[in-house]
Amino acid sequence: MPQLVAHFDVESLPGQCLIALPNKEIIVHSAINGFDVEIQLIVNESWRAKHKSDNEWTRRIERLLVRVSRNEVEFPPPVYPNDKGHLDYTIQSEYFCQRIEAFGHVAREATNRMIRFFRFLLRTPSLQEFPANHQYFSNAKWTDENNKIVGKAGVTIVSEKVPGLYGELGVKKLNLETLGALEDFIGHPISLPLTQQLLSDAQSAWFEGNLRRAILELAIACEIAVKRQFFANDSPAGAAFDYLEDKAQVNVRVLELMDRVTLEAFGKSFKTEYPNDYKNIDYLFRCRNKVAHRGKLIFRNDSNQEITVNGKTVSDWWGSAIILMEWLSAL
Repeated sequence: MPQLVAHFDVESLPGQCLIALPNKEIIVHSAINGFDVEIQLIVNESWRAKHKSDNEWTRRIERLLVRVSRNEVEFPPPVYPNDKGHLDYTIQSEYFCQRIEAFGHVAREATNRMIRFFRFLLRTPSLQEFPANHQYFSNAKWTDENNKIVGKAGVTIVSEKVPGLYGELGVKKLNLETLGALEDFIGHPISLPLTQQLLSDAQSAWFEGNLRRAILELAIACEIAVKRQFFANDSPAGAAFDYLEDKAQVNVRVLELMDRVTLEAFGKSFKTEYPNDYKNIDYLFRCRNKVAHRGKLIFRNDSNQEITVNGKTVSDWWGSAIILMEWLSAL
């Protein structure tokens, strides 16, 4: 039975994966879902480093050549020249369209598994997995097991997803109204509070699909914003609160600060003024606890129903967190 081979060129990796091996050609083999997989690691020969205690030079992986193969009952239909001597490969389009998704899925999965290995076992920073339908895995060169071309498929162009294109999670565009503010910021930059930095990290995690990290950082941002409203870092009250909290002698729930404590101190209650957003913050902290203690994206609502969290849920919680921040700044 003939073997069909799809060759994928992963031109760059989302991070710097380091190797220290004596051989320049590194090929790893595996099998996924009935497919044979071969990944060739192409190193950057223009850069290398070596400490005096190292046996091998350290180099960076520049690109990957991923080879995915399996046995096929039939190969693509042959292409014959027309009366003008031109070859029309459209006759093979349906054949390759029926296979590119399966072969590409395996190639992407193999690449992402390699990325996971470097990220979590070798602790390589700044690595992210490739999303579904990435350009690298939507097109392939097709050969047999002897590397002989067996046909040509049409080229698929995948539009890159732009995070925040439609204003998700408050993303804004630079326009005439904000251009002046940009000039002011460049000339007189401001120190951004930790809450803003955490919100940005939570936002990035949401766009990356990492909801657990988004929930943890969003909850921390809310907790810091609420507690700093009452106990500023540079005030005696803040120092006293931090001391007592470190000694486990005080445990004030954020939700109490947003309701009864603000009502007593400022005559306002977030729960009363924004009941739906207050409930969202409540659910955010319930889910934060489940993520922190069990690593699960779930929480129980007021009816004791177990709710599974998705991107839309976290987006709603994000909106409520922004309303909370604005409400606190106006106190």
